[in-house]
Amino acid sequence: VNDAPFNTSFDYMTLYGDRNATTVLGGGSALPYASIRNYDIAWSFGPSENNATDHRSFEIKIPKSELEKYEMDTDLGIIVGGYGTLSAWPNTHHWVYASTEVTGIPETDSSEYNNFTMLMKGWSPPIPALASISPNPDPDGNVTIDWNDDAEAINWTLYRHSGEITELNLNSATVLASGLTTSQHEDTGLSDGTYWYAVVAFDEFGYTHLSNSLSVTVEFPTTTTPTTPTTTPPPIDLQLLLIIGGAGAVVLLIVVIVLVRKR
Repeated sequence: VNDAPFNTSFDYMTLYGDRNATTVLGGGSALPYASIRNYDIAWSFGPSENNATDHRSFEIKIPKSELEKYEMDTDLGIIVGGYGTLSAWPNTHHWVYASTEVTGIPETDSSEYNNFTMLMKGWSPPIPALASISPNPDPDGNVTIDWNDDAEAINWTLYRHSGEITELNLNSATVLASGLTTSQHEDTGLSDGTYWYAVVAFDEFGYTHLSNSLSVTVEFPTTTTPTTPTTTPPPIDLQLLLIIGGAGAVVLLIVVIVLVRKR
């Protein structure tokens, strides 16, 4: 989209991308190589600081299927050109949107072309961020994981691991849930221990972004078995023992005396 007024009017615009095609312009030189065969051009008028008469917005739509053959880590450059009557270029109808006002640019002088760089990874959602896990420590083994929601994320996958989750050990982490469309998930039935979590966001092109990794410790409350209190019998009165002992001694003495007298 260009808000600057066009210096030359034209009636037709197209994206001319073909396989090693040539034209008579520039002495039969080849057009920039392209393998994109399917595309759609749309243009419209819109409000700007200039009036709507000289403000045109152009949109080039390329199906995803056309981009599957490209290396996705490499940006794709788009050169906008067209066919129309330009008074500055006599005897030709081909033109290229350029970054210079010099007229009569040879087709081979690609240094003057305006190259629009298109990021092949599309609009990537912001990196997701886990919210602080609370309570920590967790007392019942049921942990709720929350993260920020973003409209550009199609879905999320939640991971759990025994250590901090990074790109290097993501494959060894446990997938708790995939295809999540809400930014919250509960992990239940955990036993005592420390658990690390991270979430991966997917955009419409299938690219991913890994969140930060947070941990929570599960600690069940310590339970104690109630004990039955033991009762201690009251102590025997020593005076009673002495009396009983004394009585016994008296009885014994009496018996002895009786036996002696009978003899």
